[in-house]
Amino acid sequence: ETGKQYLNNALLVAGNYKQTSDGDEVPPETWPVTPVWTSVWLMEELYQFGYTSIDTAFFHADYQISNNPVIGESWTEGVGIINYRGWGNSHGWHKPEFYIEDINDLNHGWKLPVVMSFVCNTGDFGADVSPQVGPSKCFGEELLTKGTPTNPKGAAAMIGPSDLDTDTRFNNVMCGAMWDAFLEGRESELGPALFAGKQALIKEFPELTGSNDVVEFYHHIYGILGDPSLSVWLQAPQNMTADIEDDPILNSSFVTTVVTDENMRALANVVGALLYNSNLIANGLSNHEGVLNIDFENVPVGATLELYLNKGQFKQKHISLSFSGDNGDKLNDYFVQEIERDSEYNFYDSESGHELAPVYNWIEINEIGTNLNLVDDSHIKDISIGFGFQ
Repeated sequence: ETGKQYLNNALLVAGNYKQTSDGDEVPPETWPVTPVWTSVWLMEELYQFGYTSIDTAFFHADYQISNNPVIGESWTEGVGIINYRGWGNSHGWHKPEFYIEDINDLNHGWKLPVVMSFVCNTGDFGADVSPQVGPSKCFGEELLTKGTPTNPKGAAAMIGPSDLDTDTRFNNVMCGAMWDAFLEGRESELGPALFAGKQALIKEFPELTGSNDVVEFYHHIYGILGDPSLSVWLQAPQNMTADIEDDPILNSSFVTTVVTDENMRALANVVGALLYNSNLIANGLSNHEGVLNIDFENVPVGATLELYLNKGQFKQKHISLSFSGDNGDKLNDYFVQEIERDSEYNFYDSESGHELAPVYNWIEINEIGTNLNLVDDSHIKDISIGFGFQ
């Protein structure tokens, strides 16, 4: 429908920027570069997924536009998802700038996006608790509460950390892993997808997984303002069909139907919920052939039952059914099997002996050359390494 087409649009905002602990700006050549790089990667992934309209507002050493109008214009026009990587605090995003007061200028109505803010403190719901001196509502809280019930402003939900001291390398991993979970179809709800991002830190930084260490810290501070069970729509949702719509009269004490998408392809893992008098009486899950079976009991003849079908990236389907009585038929057994993923990864170890295995000429360099004392986000351009590298 026309009203849902804004969900086909995305906005990516990122800033390569850094300040000292005292708030002083450091030279651009020492700014981290991966916030924009991570966002460019995400843009390419979204295009591959099927997005055709992605707005970007990037701030970096070669493009230092602090007040980028693209943010407000794109947000107001309508986008389904917004992702930020860069520099910020409880007041909002520093580079490019978008703060709490800028939310007032938005005019998108019910075209509410889901905002992923992988940057310091933007989800700090205790920013004004002593000894902190932040706003009474942090950036994320304002995104959810600005506007009015008839003219909302901001977002449907928001991911952000409650701590001011987050780090680029960990934020990048969480951001990337969360989006992988979404785009590869492993998760559709906000909470489980964020958890996938947190869990990725265990794999990427195993040496930092101890008690009170970095990985545990990020599991604690990153949270969701809004409903963690929210199903994030990546583009406008599709419609489901169920063949029981052709004959909604039940002659047995069970529901059996085949659920398909708009192209009549079977849909697996569709959750079916059966209600009577507004109470849930039974549920089921469709299998790889789209078959959904739900057995029920203790329903009087002539009762009206409500069947709701739910699956990520699809609109909820509601079907009213009439129970005419039980003719004694038995429900056929069926099974739900693990769905094979489209993505498949292969690699050949250099020591495997496989004909496609790479051949390397390793040169040990950890005891030669000059230590540049690089840490975390710091970088230096155009350093000669003394040999060819590919």
